[in-house]
Amino acid sequence: MMDGTKSKEDLIRELSELRQKVVELEAMLSASAVHSYKGSGPENLDDFGATLVSGEHPVTLRNLHEPTETIDLTSLFTKDITGSGSFDVRSDIWATTFGRLIQSLPVPALLVDESYAISVANEAWRKIKPDYENIVGTVFSSLFPRGSATRAQAILDTVFNDRRSRVGKGILDVGQRKRWARMIFRSIRILKERFVLVLIEDLTLEKAQLELSHRHQEVLEKEIAERRRAEESLRESEARFRQIYDAAPMMMQCTDERGVIRSVNSNWTRELGYSTEEAVGHSLASFLTPEFRKVMARRLAHLWDKKEARELPYKYLRKDGRVVDALVDSVLTHDPAWGAIALSTVRDITHQLALERQLREAQKMEAIGTLAGGIAHDFNNLLQVILGYADLVLLGKDKSSSEYGRLQAIRESAVRGSKLVNQILTFSRRVETKLRPVDLNDVVGQSSELLRRTIPKMIEIELSLAKDIKTVYADPAQLQHVILNLAINAKDAMPQGGKLTLRTQNVTLGEEFTQKFPEVKPGDYVALILSDTGHGIADDVMDRIFEPFFTTKKAGEGTGLGLAMVFGIVKMHKGHIVCHSQIGIGTSFEIYLPAIEIHVSTDLDKTAEMPAFGTETVLMVDDESLIRAWAEELLSMAGYKVLTARDGAEALEIFAKESQRISLVILDLVMPGMGGKECAEKLLEIYPGTKILIVSGFSIDESTREFLESHTKGMITKPLKVKEFLRAVRGALDRP
Repeated sequence: MMDGTKSKEDLIRELSELRQKVVELEAMLSASAVHSYKGSGPENLDDFGATLVSGEHPVTLRNLHEPTETIDLTSLFTKDITGSGSFDVRSDIWATTFGRLIQSLPVPALLVDESYAISVANEAWRKIKPDYENIVGTVFSSLFPRGSATRAQAILDTVFNDRRSRVGKGILDVGQRKRWARMIFRSIRILKERFVLVLIEDLTLEKAQLELSHRHQEVLEKEIAERRRAEESLRESEARFRQIYDAAPMMMQCTDERGVIRSVNSNWTRELGYSTEEAVGHSLASFLTPEFRKVMARRLAHLWDKKEARELPYKYLRKDGRVVDALVDSVLTHDPAWGAIALSTVRDITHQLALERQLREAQKMEAIGTLAGGIAHDFNNLLQVILGYADLVLLGKDKSSSEYGRLQAIRESAVRGSKLVNQILTFSRRVETKLRPVDLNDVVGQSSELLRRTIPKMIEIELSLAKDIKTVYADPAQLQHVILNLAINAKDAMPQGGKLTLRTQNVTLGEEFTQKFPEVKPGDYVALILSDTGHGIADDVMDRIFEPFFTTKKAGEGTGLGLAMVFGIVKMHKGHIVCHSQIGIGTSFEIYLPAIEIHVSTDLDKTAEMPAFGTETVLMVDDESLIRAWAEELLSMAGYKVLTARDGAEALEIFAKESQRISLVILDLVMPGMGGKECAEKLLEIYPGTKILIVSGFSIDESTREFLESHTKGMITKPLKVKEFLRAVRGALDRP
């Protein structure tokens, strides 16, 4: 149209362009604010700074066609400017489209002119300062506290100078309280005037949230660090526990409520012979003897109820089949992986129980020995009277008379009784241990007499003794002990009867034998062989028969010490023992003792020789009146003058009166009141040099023996035989 009015199409086009620019402006402002907010952090919340919005939203800036980044908003006001062209931003802006846009923004907005005065403030300022109209016309820097005002002013200068956008953060000191804010500075132009558009975002709440988040983060980081330290401490504790667990001197195990093994230590696997893989995951019952498998479930239930169990006996089965006696202590604990488990220590008490059995056996043997020793002492006194007087009567009888034979029968019975007493003392270990030249045939013969009276009659005893047997250096009592032990084992192997053979022979062990048994020296030996026709010994136990406490007998029927003692005695005699056995045929024990070139002296009692007599005065001390009477009669017949005393105290009284006359004191060792040792000590203390001969019915303890051997002139054992007694008396008198 020629009158200057625009057509309808022109108005629509301009309106569309205007709307497009408004949309671009809103997007630019919103995006700038969001970008700036995302870039903020709690570390800068207390600084007022400015960031150049360089490269932000390049599309929006290019669309504005503002190479200096100043936004020219003149075109937005063309419809709102008066015909005269006059326009006052401060008073007229709210009637314009731009003004309405600013007013509709949810964030406070300002227009600051080139004099740094605030020209316009939108309605959103009311949230910060209810009387916000009062800030219009004031200097922009007055909105900030003293420390931040200068920096805010500097940002405005920069934006006015280079016309590039900035983002700043700082503290606003307006309204009733200070606020933390983010500000976007944009250079704009309206007609010929230049302004800086300041958009303010109140971040006070966000700042508090960030600070709170920061504190929470610090607390969380601290908790995480503490948890990590706790976890590390737990790992170290678990490592220490595992080290202690594995290094523990006793077996240890962990089991669950069903008795399944969850863990075992290295000592457990070493002592029982299983690998960890063979144990873990399997029931504990599979490692126990049958009788303890039955009680395990009940004990586990009790443990879970009471939380602990102390010193419960169990029998474990080693992988090789041996039984291990153990005491198990358990406590209930919790494992993160397994839940409730029983942590148990397993103490192997097999050796302890064996020692206890040995102690009980030793105590039993000690009691039997004490009883046997007491009986033997009294029995020896009775035999002494019978044997002594039989010898006295025989001395005056002609061998051809009928009375001589009767007396000889009495004497022989007394001698056999004496041997029986000696065997009882051997069994009770009340005879002294003394190595001397021994005829092995005599030992076997004496032992066989005792065996015939003790072994059942359905077992035949056969002797096969070499006539030219060599002498061995041995303790007869201990050899009898060996024979008795082996014979008792043979008896147990023949419950239905059989045959026991005792054989002696001379042998020479050569290279073939010593190669098989390197500990044996070649040379001449005397062999003692005991053979039975029993059920035999199985091959799988043959290597263990000499082990202490090993037995194949039922509980209560054997201690497992018999063959171990036999082995020890043989080795003490520098000998060797071998066992041969076949199931269903029998067993043979061969004992080899070194032969010596010394002949055993003939028993004086079996010769016609009579010891030398004497005329000295002798004091006979014995609590048995019959023995005193016999000794007095015998010694008087031999020319001695005899004084008698019934105990040590009376002997001291007599010796005090007759010390010049008495040449020898014969002391019985065991007497009521003052015994023989005490009497000897007092005599030697008061009268040094007194000659004393000790008479004893059984063995003497080591301390007593040492004293008597060093202070007396000899010892002789009851029952006393005439010739042996007279020779001992003469020897004691003649000894210097």
